[in-house]
Amino acid sequence: MLNVNNITKYFLKRPPLYKKAGYYITGNIEERFRQTVLKDVTFNLRKGEALGVLGKNGAGKTTLIKIISNIVIPDKGEILIDGRKNTSSIGKIGLVLNNERSFFWKLNAFDNLVFFGKLYGMLCIQ
Repeated sequence: MLNVNNITKYFLKRPPLYKKAGYYITGNIEERFRQTVLKDVTFNLRKGEALGVLGKNGAGKTTLIKIISNIVIPDKGEILIDGRKNTSSIGKIGLVLNNERSFFWKLNAFDNLVFFGKLYGMLCIQ
């Protein structure tokens, strides 16, 4: 069971570079250049259910998956896996990102998950 509760994540955009010497950005830089990627995302996923994450480029899909997989730390909210805080999701969540070498293009998505799951000792029922 997966519970995602009020997940919020911010990233800082790079401040613009100015060629003029002596130009300073005034005010709180973190507040002025903070970009909200995820805001109060909440959902529950019960045993046996599947989740698809859809959205435009830059909508925060990969960031959400990385937060659930414990690769990125959220700024606010919590993830519960089997009712416990997500301190380590190793062996609980399989993650395949398309730019990694952990995806064989000759296999379909399910066969890739089964293959890599078996490498990590996970029971894979087909």
